[in-house]
Amino acid sequence: MKYLLSAIALFFILTIVSGLFIQIPYYVVAEVNVPQKNFKLVKLIIIEGEIRTVSAYSEFDSCHYENCIMASGKRAYIGAVACPREINLGTKVEINKTIYICEDRTALKFNGRFDIFMGYNQEAYDKAIQFGLQRLNVIIK
Repeated sequence: MKYLLSAIALFFILTIVSGLFIQIPYYVVAEVNVPQKNFKLVKLIIIEGEIRTVSAYSEFDSCHYENCIMASGKRAYIGAVACPREINLGTKVEINKTIYICEDRTALKFNGRFDIFMGYNQEAYDKAIQFGLQRLNVIIK
């Protein structure tokens, strides 16, 4: 029992201390092995990122300008994402283990959300609708 309490205390100390020095919240997962009452930390995995709301869009529902021009001045493309205003355009963002480039902005009422561009046809629109709103791990690169 003493070793289990030590592992839990270590987990909380690492979580609290790390939160003071790192701007982006992250999650800590500790895997602990306690054979024959000898405490041994086997693995500490740090997953940087934050769980954020992510949606998807296509030309059909969101391209309000000719040629579907994004805030960066580029034509929308698969691999682009609309980001919250505090993230610079051109920043790489990892969402669900896929890298996107921040090329656009979400509407002010959705600031804080990430919106992935899906494409230019009915199939892309259907994919965006099917994607819906999801809570996913987002890592700013």
